Amino acid sequence: MPETRNKCGSGKRRQCVAVKSGSSHAALIKEIIPPMVMLGGEKEADFEEFERRAHEDLRPCDVIEEVLVMDFTRAVWEALRYTRLRDAFLSLHRVESTRRAVSIAQGEAAYGLDAEAKMLALDLLSSDRVLSNLAQRRLDGLNVGEAEVATMSLSLHSKRLRDFEDLIDRANRRKNDALRELRRHRAELAKRAKEFEKQQIVDAQFEDVA
Repeated sequence: MPETRNKCGSGKRRQCVAVKSGSSHAALIKEIIPPMVMLGGEKEADFEEFERRAHEDLRPCDVIEEVLVMDFTRAVWEALRYTRLRDAFLSLHRVESTRRAVSIAQGEAAYGLDAEAKMLALDLLSSDRVLSNLAQRRLDGLNVGEAEVATMSLSLHSKRLRDFEDLIDRANRRKNDALRELRRHRAELAKRAKEFEKQQIVDAQFEDVA
């Protein structure tokens, strides 16, 4: 017996009728569109699991919906990716931001050359808890906390951070657009199905009269 899959129908709940399917819409889309490229630290298995769960929740019924669900999953993945990259960038430059914040707190005019500030910043991020705690106490004494370091990071890297935020925002807009278009498409299908049912009723009444 040939395989069957669901195709969208109408009703208060999203009903479906079984139709023959020689090759699924999802398989067709994957043949046409290249796979998602994974970056360092990302796992293809994680993406495929997320994609599978998105399909279970959104249940695409035709090729249009498959494309929209695919765009949704990729947009969500990209938004998370750019968020991780932004956070990694801030972590990478944390030493420099901390060093400059400490130098300013110490009243150094040429804060970029302050050796003690650099040493404090390095000790703060050290895996040695003793060094890290001593550095934190020194920073507390200078009134240099997370807020001061974050402010310095924004000051030093504002343009790069804006670039990251723009990428995150674009990915989130794509995600929202895909969901909005998916709802619009389903509403249109439901409308057409309802009109078709009404026409069938009219045709049946006409046949009875005849």
